[in-house]
Amino acid sequence: MKKAAWALIILLIGYFYGSVGYALTHAKLPSAENPIKFYATETHHDLQITFVQTIDDAEDSIRLIIYSLRDKKVINALKRAAERGVDVEIICDHNASSGLAKKMGSKVKVTYRKSKGLMHQKIMITDSTLILCGSANLTTASLKSHGNLVVGIYSKPLAAYLLAKFSHMKTEGLIEPSLNKDWTIGGQHLDFWFFPDNTDGVEKIKELLRSAEKSVKIAMFTWTRYDLADAVISAKQKGIKVEVVLDRNASNGVSKRIAEKLTKGGVDVRVNRGQELLHHKFLLIDDKTLVNGSANWTKAAFTYNDDFFLVLSPLSDLQKKTLNEMWEEVLLHSKPYSTSL
Repeated sequence: MKKAAWALIILLIGYFYGSVGYALTHAKLPSAENPIKFYATETHHDLQITFVQTIDDAEDSIRLIIYSLRDKKVINALKRAAERGVDVEIICDHNASSGLAKKMGSKVKVTYRKSKGLMHQKIMITDSTLILCGSANLTTASLKSHGNLVVGIYSKPLAAYLLAKFSHMKTEGLIEPSLNKDWTIGGQHLDFWFFPDNTDGVEKIKELLRSAEKSVKIAMFTWTRYDLADAVISAKQKGIKVEVVLDRNASNGVSKRIAEKLTKGGVDVRVNRGQELLHHKFLLIDDKTLVNGSANWTKAAFTYNDDFFLVLSPLSDLQKKTLNEMWEEVLLHSKPYSTSL
């Protein structure tokens, strides 16, 4: 083979590995031109890199509402941001993130949220514009190995709404409810629901399940609500293709009765194979409407905990591709539910 041909092959190999290395160390964040992006463990997005890069890119402010923050790289990134003059404030659960204030140091303000339920939200807003929110806690396992979906959103109006909620949460109790609100972002409709602020979030999910025409896909970490199981079984009985994947351990524990009820109702129920948590709180209707957030399908999530979910539609072709790839990976690493698990 001629030297020129070898040189071209070497150049292409170098370009390929350089691109892969760049992809593994750099996240493409939302922008004004591409305002809503998805990041999923199963599609090989590194959620740790996504959060660290977003923090490192912050110029003015970071507001973080989080259940558990223990990942050292995220903690160090937040400390670096504060050192360079970024205004960093954190609201976290007093049990799941105990000792965080000491780790963060004096330049980061940490508020421990104490309420009737868990402070279970996972939302970060940087520079009053860029939002990362979803099911992932900021622990190394949650960011690197557990099944999670994070939605990145570039929107000043949505950020302002979330920052108002952040301000209210610094005071104990539910001082001023943040009622659900909707926006059009990049031509897509986004509906945001905070709990326990809104009392009809469960009805919204039932409404979406009733609206299904072709398919329902659900990946859920913890599920104890019988009324939502009934709504899913009703969809199945109407001829809708219904697929449910539950966390393996939860399906043999707190979610066991729901898993059994769904199975008896003819629903295809699967569980993840590995030891990593299937930590999703994910509903996809007809491959065009996504529900995602921090809320498990439990009574506590909608009535006691500080929780949320968002509803996004219609999904773009790229978003559908990401979710379909994620779902295929979830199914690939799952097996049919059995009471003998």
